[in-house]
Amino acid sequence: MKIIKTANKTNINISKFDFLKIGFSTGWIEKYSTSEGIIEIDGKFYKDENGTTVEVENPNKKIEEKKLPKNITVSVLNRDYVFQEGKVYSDAAGHYEVKNINGNKLDIVYTDGSFNGEYRTYDAIDRAVIIDNESKREDARNKMRTINLNKPNQYFTLGFLAKNGRIWVEIPERHVPEFERIYKEFTGEDPKQYLKINNGKGGYAILKEEDRKRPMELRIAFPVVHSEILDKMDFGKNINIITDGERMEINNSDYLKNLFKFGFTIGNNSKNIEKIRSKIHPDNVEYFDKGIALGTT
Repeated sequence: MKIIKTANKTNINISKFDFLKIGFSTGWIEKYSTSEGIIEIDGKFYKDENGTTVEVENPNKKIEEKKLPKNITVSVLNRDYVFQEGKVYSDAAGHYEVKNINGNKLDIVYTDGSFNGEYRTYDAIDRAVIIDNESKREDARNKMRTINLNKPNQYFTLGFLAKNGRIWVEIPERHVPEFERIYKEFTGEDPKQYLKINNGKGGYAILKEEDRKRPMELRIAFPVVHSEILDKMDFGKNINIITDGERMEINNSDYLKNLFKFGFTIGNNSKNIEKIRSKIHPDNVEYFDKGIALGTT
């Protein structure tokens, strides 16, 4: 609220309703809303819309104010997405900043990626659909398929992995908050403690933005076992095992998230055997211990 006075020295309380500042040699312009109408200011002395001359009590003090950035809200299947000038968003090509909003159009400039430095104009709804689709894909990636252990061989396998398995993860920067939330929830520990461990021995690697298209990769590796032993193991449906001749490896985020729920952690898991055993029903501990014994021979 400012106090101004008219030519007849009557004080008027005015509140800012619109802001316009134009830089030119003779002065600047502001508009105020009052009970008397709109007052336009363009120097030391001012005139309202009726031509009445007014004067600011402290005409030499200019108050600098920031213009609020424009924003637009777009709905896609009951999900609202807000775009705001000056904010950064991303798509498959890279990150982009919204420079201007004109109606339903967004003027953007890419700040990295294959279109780095390029200016483009898109419909806000099209940008929202892209974000919505990526959000749905992210939801699908993070929806964990639960492993239901109900067979002796599955507990046998769990015991073998507890004794021999080494876990490491590779997480793109954009997925770090979600991964760390899940890991802390399941294991009760902070994964950052594993950042300095080499990947080959179990560790936590954060991928930079140039690898932004890669998904989260959660892996467990274990020594090569003979085919007759491997046939006795049960890793569940749709779990593929790859080998380089020196070790075997499972690269499946759902499977690894379930291992975290059973007490596995990043790195070598022989230290977690007692914690893992405590989460297994007593009727199945026998099979779990047989898997551990296999890893000691």
